[in-house]
Amino acid sequence: MTGRPRAAVAALPGYQPGRSAAVVAAEHGIADAIKMASNELPFGPLPSVAGAISGGIEHLGLYADHGAAALRADIAAFVGLDADQVTVGAGSAGILQQLLLSYVGVGDKVDVRVTNIDSKTRKLGLSIKAREIAEEKEAVEQYGSSDSGASLGDILGAALKGDK
Repeated sequence: MTGRPRAAVAALPGYQPGRSAAVVAAEHGIADAIKMASNELPFGPLPSVAGAISGGIEHLGLYADHGAAALRADIAAFVGLDADQVTVGAGSAGILQQLLLSYVGVGDKVDVRVTNIDSKTRKLGLSIKAREIAEEKEAVEQYGSSDSGASLGDILGAALKGDK
C-alpha cells in the first residue's frame, strides 16, 4: 500500500490489547482464569447464537446487505413507519458520524452547544439538540410563556406580528 494516512490518524496511539486469560493464569498460577475486561464469554456462545451462526454458514462467502433492508423493514413494521424512514448503523454515534461525514466538509460551520469538556482527554461533547433546546428556552423567555398551550411558533408569530 502506498500513501500515508492523515496526520490526525497517524498520530493516534496504536491499539494495546490486554493480556490474555492464559497469560494471567500462567503468571499467577491460577487455573481457569476468566478475562472479563474484553467482553469475552468464558462459556462460549449461547445455543441460540450458535444456531443462528451455523444456520447461515452457507452464506459466509457473500457480502452482507449493507442497507440492512430486511432489518429496516422489520423495524419499520414494528413501529409503524415506512422502511425508508428507518436507518441503522453502529449505534447513534455511528449514524451521526455518517451524517456529518456525508454533509459537512472542512470549513463548514455547524451550530452546536458544548455539553461537556473532558480535561484529561481534551475531548469536547457537542450537541445540536442541546443548542435547539437552549434556543427555544431563550425564545420563550424573550417572547412570552408557552404555559397558555401555544406552541413556540404561535408565540414567535404573535411577537413578529406585533413588530410590524
